[in-house]
Parts: sequence; structure tokens; C-alpha cells
Amino acid sequence: MKNSELKRVIYENVYQNTSNGYVLTPSELAFEMISTLPDSVFKSDSTTFLDPICKSGTFLFEIVEKLYDEGHSISNIQSRI
Repeated sequence: MKNSELKRVIYENVYQNTSNGYVLTPSELAFEMISTLPDSVFKSDSTTFLDPICKSGTFLFEIVEKLYDEGHSISNIQSRI
């Protein structure tokens, strides 16, 4: 597959386009990407996180949800982002 064809397939089938031209990562894809991290990353009380895109917050939301599901307090989660 040529690079331009690959980009077209990805943009049409994976990413969500917004009306203002931004391309956002769907939450399902962010969830799948976060799920590839080792469980130890989320069990630790000291691991910090940075949103890799800084647009919609999709990755941060998925990280916060995973940390909360692991039993971390809201104040602990806030201090790590």
C-alpha cells in the first residue's frame, strides 16, 4: 500500500474529523492503546502521565478512568497528570 493510500485509509476509518479540521483519536482507539501498557504502570502510586496529543483529552480521560478503576484516589490521580 502506498503511503498516501495508507494515510487515506487511516484518516477515513480510524480518526474522527471535526468541523474545524482537527483530527481526533476515538476513545476506543485510545482505550486499546492504553490497554497495551503493563498493569504495573497503573498499580504504581508514582507513575506520572502526559497527554501525548493535548487536544481533546481522550488519552487523559482513558488514563484517569484506568487509574480510578485500579482504586487510586482522585487526589492521587490529579497529582500524577
